[in-house]
Amino acid sequence: MRTSKTLLITRPSHDPTTRYCYYWSEPVIKKAKEKAFRVLDIADNKATKEIFESYLQK
Repeated sequence: MRTSKTLLITRPSHDPTTRYCYYWSEPVIKKAKEKAFRVLDIADNKATKEIFESYLQK
């Protein structure tokens, strides 16, 4: 059985605190891609509970 490595990350960017985390997560995403992870990046105004839950259901 083949194991797929996937990273699901949410990165809202609607205030100074979340914006800070948004930009500092970019190196994590870059490193994950270098390590052949499939990166599912829910960013900006797409980072909602509904969209997050839809990714989990898939």
